[in-house]
Amino acid sequence: TATSNTAASLGIADSMGADIGDMCDVHRDGSYPVRLGGPVEAGDPLTADAAGAAVKAVAAAGTTIRIIGFADAPGVAGDLCDTFLSPGILHEA
Repeated sequence: TATSNTAASLGIADSMGADIGDMCDVHRDGSYPVRLGGPVEAGDPLTADAAGAAVKAVAAAGTTIRIIGFADAPGVAGDLCDTFLSPGILHEA
């Protein structure tokens, strides 16, 4: 689980999860629900917060952050939000 907006996010674990160090299924493409850590709008790029939840990705000037994909619908903290997985980076010059 990524716990910052600069940690590499290559996919999302499925709802079964796993204990630390154990194996789990990871989805790397397609559309899957993620738990939100804050408000998002449809189309917002998503990154991880300190708890591993998805939040809107906003890069400050001169920074680069990693994203896991894009919200397919609006939502608020605690919601499950369908997300189009498209790992990448967001850079603000």
